[in-house]
Amino acid sequence: MAICAARYAVAFFVFWAIFIMYSFRASMSIAIIAMVNHTALRTLSVYQENQSVFSECPLVRDMNLEEEKIESGSFLWDEKEQGIILGAEYYGFITTQLLGGRLAEIIGAKWVIGMGMFGASLLTLLEPYAAQLGIGPLVAARVAEGIGKGVLVPAKFALLASWVPVHERSVLVAITGQGAMFGLLVAMPLTGIICKNLGWEYAFYFYGSFGCIWFVCWIWYVHNSPEKHSYISQKELNYILEHRLSGKRESQKRYLPWNKLITSRAVWVLTLTKFFSAFGFYTLLTEIPSYFKTVLHFEIQNNGLWTATLYVAQSITMITSAILADYMRSRDYLSITNIRKLFQSIALIGSAMCFIAIAHVGCNYYSAIILLIIETSFYGFTSGGDGPMAADITPDFAGTVVGFMHTIIDIAGILAPLAVGLLTQHNASMQQWKKVFYIVGGINIAGALLFVLFSTAEPEPWAVEYKEYQELKIVHIKEDDNIEEDYI
Repeated sequence: MAICAARYAVAFFVFWAIFIMYSFRASMSIAIIAMVNHTALRTLSVYQENQSVFSECPLVRDMNLEEEKIESGSFLWDEKEQGIILGAEYYGFITTQLLGGRLAEIIGAKWVIGMGMFGASLLTLLEPYAAQLGIGPLVAARVAEGIGKGVLVPAKFALLASWVPVHERSVLVAITGQGAMFGLLVAMPLTGIICKNLGWEYAFYFYGSFGCIWFVCWIWYVHNSPEKHSYISQKELNYILEHRLSGKRESQKRYLPWNKLITSRAVWVLTLTKFFSAFGFYTLLTEIPSYFKTVLHFEIQNNGLWTATLYVAQSITMITSAILADYMRSRDYLSITNIRKLFQSIALIGSAMCFIAIAHVGCNYYSAIILLIIETSFYGFTSGGDGPMAADITPDFAGTVVGFMHTIIDIAGILAPLAVGLLTQHNASMQQWKKVFYIVGGINIAGALLFVLFSTAEPEPWAVEYKEYQELKIVHIKEDDNIEEDYI
């Protein structure tokens, strides 16, 4: 099929939606460094009496007088308050995960995703004004922004279920998911450049405007299903209808057994494992820029460039591990459950070891960066581990189940910056950051043990009972006459 096929265009728009969502997140992580008056905070800090805390690590050689201007931001937010601001969007984010997934399955994902992201874009444009009013209005704006963005990920699964043929699902889901990595890759260095040359306010104006432009294009082009699309060819429409997961969109509106979902051990083990791994991910996303700044003394523009490098490494291993996991499954090297356990163990234990090692490299910022790059590379192995497991265990209700899980998982987005803020409040020393890295490493190890001991990737019976899905099962007759059923 041509690259300009309608389903690829829809996936392209989803990719950009996720790109924008993570750009919003990354921009605050970098911009807050320029917003805060670090010089004044040092004066107010209890560590003014002990200047050695602020000279644990030598200044980077390319720091200059321009850096001092950036250090003298407008706001006196200490580490705890910065943690509250960075985590604020997740208070709203968790409230619409389940609602977004279910609404998208019932009424369609076009307006659910579109209006959610449009609202988040408008609020991003207003955040500089909210910040001038005080920390309370800024936190409120970020909570509201999170409410808008919370619908995106679960609604995405409902949309792609209607648009994507079964044999293209893994590839297109993976490609749209890369919007997160590219959003971080672009936004982190770009935000540093904008803050340094134009001012931190312009970062919010830029990303908010980009989101509004995306919304206009989304509403014009995207439809809930290929049957309603204005520009799709009849050939492509017939192809999608013949090969997609469900031949009828009405099947997505069937009754969902909530009691079975809520009491499913497989769902809860997957949810808790994702929560543990998300804690480390959100620590990196929201707090590592501050670590570079306050401890390793990285200049803000380089800060964004180095941080973005981490996500390039993660993106590479996410793609390669997904391909390798699918290859192992196609060759029956291991059961699907054992494949998921293998890749998830590599991801979490490898990440944990890197976090613990970072705690011991001190001011050697080259070693710290290398270890962080290795850590994010390990984390990318989740693409062959817990990443696709919602579709493995609950294929008929993936949108709702993803929403249910992320309502819990994204609490880590609140707890991670809050925990770091509490540990480093008025004491952003190397010793306190060691505690952060030990805690994150321990949580990752706990997640790996939980997953290995209790997880399963087998479909839940209550999630595969529909006739339309049963018709798409592939039955392999083994040489020993045993029957193994693989679910697409």
